[in-house]
Amino acid sequence: MLDYSVSSISTLLKQASKSQVRKLLRQFRCRSNKDVEGFLHRLALKFENANISRTYVILNEEEASEKETLLMGYFTLSSNKAIDISQVSPVNKEFIFGYKEDNPQKYRNFTAAYLIGQVGRNDRYSSNELPGSVIFDEIYLIIYQSLVLTGGRLILLECKDELLNYYKHIGFRSIKNDDTELNRLIRRTDELFIEEL
Repeated sequence: MLDYSVSSISTLLKQASKSQVRKLLRQFRCRSNKDVEGFLHRLALKFENANISRTYVILNEEEASEKETLLMGYFTLSSNKAIDISQVSPVNKEFIFGYKEDNPQKYRNFTAAYLIGQVGRNDRYSSNELPGSVIFDEIYLIIYQSLVLTGGRLILLECKDELLNYYKHIGFRSIKNDDTELNRLIRRTDELFIEEL
């Protein structure tokens, strides 16, 4: 694994011009998921400036030079995304809320969640150089910092079928889809941070 640092786009914009940051973001390539690549190239700066989400870039500290910083990967987070859980089974609602209702109709139909909007590793780097577990450790660290300040119970992500088993393997649980092509998965924050809170 290579040495790296993590920085939000907002922080980078305080240290460099918008054109320099845009040039850095354009280094990112992801042949297997053009949506992940396209978001970083076209929308990340707009969403950052509009406070819709925060995008964090993972920078290669070992190979960086005075002239160039190398982008290894990135992830995008948003807080308090309201998710419709009206079609979720009573068992999954019990998991989400952490308690069992005698009457399943008493569960709320919406809940808030931290949204992992995008996750990607630059094609230039292998999973040995930047493991997915390292990216998720950084995601969880930032969510934890927010959780301490504001609370929160769930983490939500959506993915295509080819990534479903990976996310289940790292602890996410499927919930009912809203008839979209993406799978919706959740993870409770108390599963991740039980000893810290």
